[in-house]
Amino acid sequence: LDAKAQALKIEITWLYNDVYNLFSTSFAEKEYDATGLVELLIERRDKLGLAYKIRHGKDGRLAQVFFEMEGAAGEWALRGEDNIVLFDTTWGTNIYGMKLGCFTTIGSDGQTIILGATILINEDEPSFEWAFRHFSRLSKSRRA
Repeated sequence: LDAKAQALKIEITWLYNDVYNLFSTSFAEKEYDATGLVELLIERRDKLGLAYKIRHGKDGRLAQVFFEMEGAAGEWALRGEDNIVLFDTTWGTNIYGMKLGCFTTIGSDGQTIILGATILINEDEPSFEWAFRHFSRLSKSRRA
């Protein structure tokens, strides 16, 4: 295949592994695989002390994730009762249709600080309540 591409002066920009990874598991199998994300969150908790929470739906599919961002706790603690938080889910969706929501505030230097984030399968009241409940627990535990 490579020789034919060269003879036709076609540049190949992908490798065998790219094609294999794309088609080796079905979308349905990938839809239920959040192993890498969970491993990353556990590593962040163990190494950096960053909080996270995961919830699965009745079908076993990942439904809700909340995680703390590095450095956010210090900024939150500095502002005390003067904190303002914005929760925004307009950042977009991933390939599984899950929405990214970010809890942000204004840092002591005037810059936007992402305090925590959620990945939600649904944008409904119970999902938002779940996200805010975990953010609230985190923000209360991080006050100076």
